[in-house]
Amino acid sequence: MTLRGWLLSLVALGACGRERPDPRLAEVQAPVHVTVRVIDVAVEKNCEGTLSQQLSCLVTRALRSGCVYVEAGAEADAPERRPRPDVGRCGSLAYAEHRFLLRNEPVRKASLFLEPGGERVLIDLVDTVHALYLRDGVAVLQKPFSRPTGLTRPDGSVDWTLVPPFLAVLDEAQLRDLTEARLDALLAKTPGGRDALTESLLALTGSASAAEQGFDLAYSRLDEPGRQRVREAMITALSEGNDGAVQWFLRHKEEQGLPVVEALEDAMTLDGYTTAVLLPALLELAPQRAEKVACDQLEQRWHQTAPGGVAEYEGSMPPDATVLAVLVERKAQCPWVLPLLEREPCSWELHCDPDFDDGKETPLCTAEQADKVLQRTLHPNPDADVDEDEEEDPTSDWGALLMAAARIQGPLPQAFSLANERRQYQLSSTIPEDADEDPCAEVTPAPADWACRLPPGITTAKNQGCRLRLDDAKKTITLSAVELDAGVPLPLPRPWSLHHE
Repeated sequence: MTLRGWLLSLVALGACGRERPDPRLAEVQAPVHVTVRVIDVAVEKNCEGTLSQQLSCLVTRALRSGCVYVEAGAEADAPERRPRPDVGRCGSLAYAEHRFLLRNEPVRKASLFLEPGGERVLIDLVDTVHALYLRDGVAVLQKPFSRPTGLTRPDGSVDWTLVPPFLAVLDEAQLRDLTEARLDALLAKTPGGRDALTESLLALTGSASAAEQGFDLAYSRLDEPGRQRVREAMITALSEGNDGAVQWFLRHKEEQGLPVVEALEDAMTLDGYTTAVLLPALLELAPQRAEKVACDQLEQRWHQTAPGGVAEYEGSMPPDATVLAVLVERKAQCPWVLPLLEREPCSWELHCDPDFDDGKETPLCTAEQADKVLQRTLHPNPDADVDEDEEEDPTSDWGALLMAAARIQGPLPQAFSLANERRQYQLSSTIPEDADEDPCAEVTPAPADWACRLPPGITTAKNQGCRLRLDDAKKTITLSAVELDAGVPLPLPRPWSLHHE
C-alpha cells in the first residue's frame, strides 16, 4: 500500500460512525424556518514525486471549494451533515427563490442569531454579517455590512441596536410594494424609524425607483430635515443625468427651483446625456434656457458634421429630433438651423413620404406633418392605443422638425427651394426602350436627386454615359445618352419610369 493510501485509510477508519452535524451550521425554526449552510469540499490533490514530497503534500491542508448560503421558508432543509456536502449545489443557488448565496467560498465559522420577537435573523461570518428580515412570512436578505464593534456581547448575545432596521435597507422591490398602512405600522414599531427611512431613500435616489409612487409615499412620511437631505441627494443625481431624478422633480412642482435648473444644465454637459429626457424637462422648468441649450446643441452638431468633424469618422450624425422639437415648440430663432438645412438640401428625410416604396417623389414636409412629429416627440401620450398591425410611419422625425424650424427662421433660402422644386419636375428619356444599353439605367444618383443637387445656374450635366437636362421654365428633366449629343437624330421622348430596367 502506498503512503497516501495508508494515510487515507487511517482517516476513513477514524471517521466511521461519526456522522455529526457541522458546528458551523445553524437553524432557526420560528417564525420562519431558516438555516445557514457551509459547503466546504477539499479540492482533490495529486501528490507525486519522492516519498518525502508525497508526505508533505498529504499533510498540507488542501485547497477548499464551496460556498455559504442561507435558506428560508417552509421548504428549507435541516442543516447538512459533514459527509454529504455537494459543491455542485453552489452554482444553482441563484435560481432558488428561498435560498440566498452569502459567499462563493467556504468559511471556517458561520453563526446564526434570531432577534427577540423574530423579525430579524443575523448571519455572522466573522468578518462580515448579513441581516435576514422576516416580513409577513417572507425572508428578505440585504447586502452584507461590516461587522460593527460590540456586535456580540460577552455572553454571546447580539446587540440588535447595531443591526440596521428593515426601514433602513428597503430595496426597490420592497419600496414598490409598500402600502400606507404597512409603512405607518413599520414607522410606529421601529425606533428612529424616520431616520432609517431617510437612509433607504438616500440610497435609492440614483435608481429608477425614485420615479415611482412608493418613493413618494416614503418621502411624504419624512420630517423636514430628512426631506432636505433627500432633496439635496436628488439634485446631485439630477446633475449626473439620472432619469429617475428627472421624473421625480417633474412630479414635485414644489421642489422645483434654480438649483434644479442648474443641475439639469450640468447634466447636459456630460458625455452621452439623454437629450430626450433632460431637454424636455428643462423646457418645462425653464423654457428660455431650454431654447439656448437647444440652439447651442445645434451649433455643436454643425461643427460635428463639418468636413473633418466627428461625423466624417463615425458616420452620419443628423440633428437631434428633441433639440429641433424644442426650437419648434418655442418658435425660437436660432442661426444654426438654416446652415444645417443648406448642408444637406436634398436629403430624403426632409420629405414626409406617406408611401416610401411607391417610387414617387414627394414635396417637403408640411407644417401639419411636422406638428404630428412634434407631439410624439415632446408630448407623447402613454395611454394612447397602439395598433400593432399599423405600419411604422416612414417620416423622419428630425427631417420634419428641421423643416418646421427652418420655416420659423423666415423664408426658405431661394437656392434650397429651387433645388427641391426640381425634384418634382416631369421626367422623360430620349433613349429607345429597345436600346441594347441604357447608360442612364444604373446611374447614381437617381435623376430627381441628381437634379436637386445641381447648382441653381446649371441646367445640364453628364454622368458617365448619361446626360441630364433641366428646363426650369417647363419644369422638366430629360435624360439622354451622351453619344447622341453629336448630331445623331434623337428619337421621340418617352415617359420615364423610376423603376426602369
